[in-house]
Amino acid sequence: MTEIAVFNGNGVVQDIVIVVLTILAIQVFIMINDLIKSKELLSTTVTRKFIHIVAAPIYIFMWALYSGDSSSRYISLIVPGLFAVQFILIGLGIIKNEPFVATM
Repeated sequence: MTEIAVFNGNGVVQDIVIVVLTILAIQVFIMINDLIKSKELLSTTVTRKFIHIVAAPIYIFMWALYSGDSSSRYISLIVPGLFAVQFILIGLGIIKNEPFVATM
């Protein structure tokens, strides 16, 4: 893992920033994918496959940017944890997010 000079050795702050950037990158990809689907440039089946093929590598690519502190491995779990919680809440009917469900 790498220490980025901007964070002056503060690994926790660096890791939290990377979590936010990872979530934003995945969300932007999902939005672009949804736009492609809504313009009917590709079928729903293909756009779903793109999400599954690209979202995890985005997450994995960002691993290299974490600080490498002992807490990094736990902080990085926030990303899949948030998506899992979102899926659970949608599945239980606690929150509604039809565009998200349609995209997935």
